[in-house]
Amino acid sequence: MHRFDILTHAVITDITETPITWANWPQHVNWLNTTFIIFIPLVGLVSSYWIDLQFKTAVFAVAYYFFAGLGISTLLPAAPSITCK
Repeated sequence: MHRFDILTHAVITDITETPITWANWPQHVNWLNTTFIIFIPLVGLVSSYWIDLQFKTAVFAVAYYFFAGLGISTLLPAAPSITCK
């Protein structure tokens, strides 16, 4: 069998097509998003023990939280769909 034939007959399965088990669950985790969503805020929470909170920082944090929520679930109505007749 030629090398090209071997490559064309190889079956490549994506990790999303395999079931999640205790042995392979780390392969199913998107580690970049996990870092941004869990680890970076956790570092901020732990470091807040040693840093005094200033009023300006608290106002900024609340405003940032509010506007980030607006970015996720916008208050604007959905754009009308265009149909061709």
